[in-house]
Amino acid sequence: MRHLSKLMMILSSSIISLTSCYESALDIPAEGLRGDKVHAQMYVSLNYDDAIFTGKANVSNRRFIVEARDAENTENLVERKEIIYNPTASVKEGFERIPIVFELDQKKYVVSVWMDYIEKGTDKDFYYNTEDLSKISMITPESTADVHRDALSATQTIDLTEQTLGAEFAVNTQLLNRIAKWRLIANDWKNLFAEKNEAAKTAIINVAYNSGVAKGFNLYTTSTENVQEGIFMESPISVPTSEENTKITLAEDYFFTSQATETIDLTVNVKSNTGDVWYTQNDISLVCNAGEELKSESNYLTGKEAIKDPAKFEGEGTLQNPYLIGSADNLNTLMTLINEGNKDYEYQTAYYKQTADIDASSIMSGLSIGNDEYPFKGIYDGNGKTISNNQGLFGVIEDATIKGVRLIDCAANPDAKKTVTGFMCNSSRGNNRIENCGCELAATTDDKSTIFGSICGEVISGTLSINGCRVKGKDDGSIFRVSNQNSTINMGGFIGKIDASATADITDSYFTNSRNTFASGKQANNCVGGLCGLNEGTLTVSQCYVNAKVQSGENTAYGGIIVGGGSATITECYTKDKDVYSGKKTTWNKNETDKSVKQFAAETWPASATWNEEIWDLGHFSTGEADPTIYPTLKWEN
Repeated sequence: MRHLSKLMMILSSSIISLTSCYESALDIPAEGLRGDKVHAQMYVSLNYDDAIFTGKANVSNRRFIVEARDAENTENLVERKEIIYNPTASVKEGFERIPIVFELDQKKYVVSVWMDYIEKGTDKDFYYNTEDLSKISMITPESTADVHRDALSATQTIDLTEQTLGAEFAVNTQLLNRIAKWRLIANDWKNLFAEKNEAAKTAIINVAYNSGVAKGFNLYTTSTENVQEGIFMESPISVPTSEENTKITLAEDYFFTSQATETIDLTVNVKSNTGDVWYTQNDISLVCNAGEELKSESNYLTGKEAIKDPAKFEGEGTLQNPYLIGSADNLNTLMTLINEGNKDYEYQTAYYKQTADIDASSIMSGLSIGNDEYPFKGIYDGNGKTISNNQGLFGVIEDATIKGVRLIDCAANPDAKKTVTGFMCNSSRGNNRIENCGCELAATTDDKSTIFGSICGEVISGTLSINGCRVKGKDDGSIFRVSNQNSTINMGGFIGKIDASATADITDSYFTNSRNTFASGKQANNCVGGLCGLNEGTLTVSQCYVNAKVQSGENTAYGGIIVGGGSATITECYTKDKDVYSGKKTTWNKNETDKSVKQFAAETWPASATWNEEIWDLGHFSTGEADPTIYPTLKWEN
């Protein structure tokens, strides 16, 4: 091996430092290459998830090590090259050239490629000893620098015996992940603290392997090496920053795998700082996949089911067993947990189901679940139950789903001093869905916001999809009004405003109100629409109708049946009354989009419409003798 190391030093080439993406790397020129050799051009697959164990990308470089050895004697290293090179991992199939060429004789060779990450500004091994690719090992102790931990490799035999001298030969290598990671997470810190009190904060965690684990790898045989038995990791417990927290990471480790899946067995010991064993669990079996991180969560500290958070609802917050919401107190608690950023039980992204009708009048400040810092990101299933006397349900939603919610007697708080108001949600960010929901206005809806919509105040980014929803006034007539006298007002039956970078889709929905729809105020740029006040982004509306008079207040400048300011793509949308009404001193401009809205006055819904009869109940609802028009309703209403 002394001769091998010396030979490697003699034959190893200088490190090539290229940091541009592969698109700018030119083909290796033929000039300067020997005509009495075969030119082995290196290609690698890049169709993997780049940097699975990712740290800070700006402090690391991708490194390739390529070796060619004599196939008849793999100890005979013919050529080795290293390159710092950062191509883009974008190819879905096939291979991309890296700027490495070997000049080889007409023989058989074993070619190996190793790819890992090294710290920027260096050319040194960081996580792995790679001087000999047949004896790669993990460096211990590991450096504390936060860089990538990936390692991918490939080995293959190439036959150049019949290749033409001076010709190019493509060596295509399919890189495979070789590293797996496991992490143990204990969910029962509260149990340990309840049992041991302050002594729990000085506990010692010992995690030991019951089975061998590989800390080395032979790239030529693609087998694990240096399989170590009896490895154990011992450290003080990672005490949570707050006693309210319940989950902590006990230990984590990386190891080599020779196959896609590897099973390891562990024992956990929880000890006092004096060495007394409090709890032992020795039957932990983890199935780890190469190139992936396995997070195993259990009651590793005490073996007992984690103590429930006293604020926790019935259920587990999953699709199969959602958190149950059955009272105004539950809603108020949910708002507190979300808005204060309580992450112990991942309330932000959980699944909720309402189990009873709720009167929210006792929540004096009004509901607003989710805020700018901690938006609601979960799923809320209203289950067809009502929430009455509320001033708004959600504040900021992001990548959330709201379905089956029935808001009744909705009335804005004119003293709330909010700029954006929506009864279902104030603001929408990311991609959200609101489906099969209803919003019924109180006798008078009077707000001082500048942006107002019954379903959503403002769509800030991403896409808001509204499907199968209804907004209506009470049967005795409701005034839908914003009375801010000193600001430009954007108001709509469904959405107040859609920002320039945002998109909204409204399908199979309607707005009905037996009284006029008002926008009060004295500014010249107010926008009022039956479904949307102002659209600066993208709005598509299909199979919807408006059964309400859209009317301005003073000096309202823009209005329309569907959208007030801006435009929309309209498909099969209808209105009973195509006129929009202006108040005094008004320069009202009816939106051009209204030209694509069809008017109906017949006794039945227009037969030309192709409506989704799984959503709509056609011909169910009639306004009475004075207005015999039969309006369709949504099936969930009946």
